[in-house]
Amino acid sequence: MSVFFCRCGHRIHDEPEGLPSLGHVLPDRKSALVFDLIPRTIASSIAARVRGEGHVWQKRFFSDKYAELNLKDEEVVFDILTSWRMGAGNVLEIWRCEACGRLWVQDWRTPNRLIAFQPEDEPVQDLFAVPEPEETVPEF
Repeated sequence: MSVFFCRCGHRIHDEPEGLPSLGHVLPDRKSALVFDLIPRTIASSIAARVRGEGHVWQKRFFSDKYAELNLKDEEVVFDILTSWRMGAGNVLEIWRCEACGRLWVQDWRTPNRLIAFQPEDEPVQDLFAVPEPEETVPEF
């Protein structure tokens, strides 16, 4: 979904990345995915790479064509994260209308369907404007 209109008439879009009106929701029932399954999948990928079997692991987890891409480690990890994120209901997208404050939550049963929630109080500006993370990565 790239553009839709809120009931108030305001235009909402999901590009580019980092929009102040776009967020993600992790249903509590899926928290084991983030805190258990994804780290184990990444660790399994690393272990296979250390054994010299990275391409075999990539073929099993992704596909034969994927393994032929010879991607960097951070690209493989990104794709692992993305593959789990895209699973049905794993992480839902949520948009906030900047005009009226209405929240639009992705329906996990029908990903192109959004369910609207209107605030009972005044809309809060910059609801998703959390501080930017530090982007320091240790170099080895």
